[in-house]
Amino acid sequence: MDFQKILVDTDALIDFLRKKDEARLLLEKASRAADLYLSVVTLAELLAGMRPSEEKATEELIGGFSVLPVTEKIARRAGALRRRHKSVLLPDCLIAATGLEEDCVLLTGNRKDYPFDGIRIFRSFPQSAP
Repeated sequence: MDFQKILVDTDALIDFLRKKDEARLLLEKASRAADLYLSVVTLAELLAGMRPSEEKATEELIGGFSVLPVTEKIARRAGALRRRHKSVLLPDCLIAATGLEEDCVLLTGNRKDYPFDGIRIFRSFPQSAP
């Protein structure tokens, strides 16, 4: 797969912070393959769900990424994606639209959240058993 940018989804970062080996290994592999990015939506989701004990580690992790904003073009594309895929949450549409507009490969463990044409997945890793 030929690419320059990898957009990392929220679930991968949460798993990394919770010290799940698969997430750590996947992020290490991704960082060797391309530059890593976050959507500003992922940043908000990550901070909203952060445990108090994770604040320092979360801020250090965030510092290793470039953060991509939601532009008007991205917002319009996300709206179109949401209209076509009503079961997909708007934050996921915004993240997908960011990846599509910025020509990123998406690193996610929630492949089902991204049923959109044109989305390229770096590699989805299996979710932990409930």
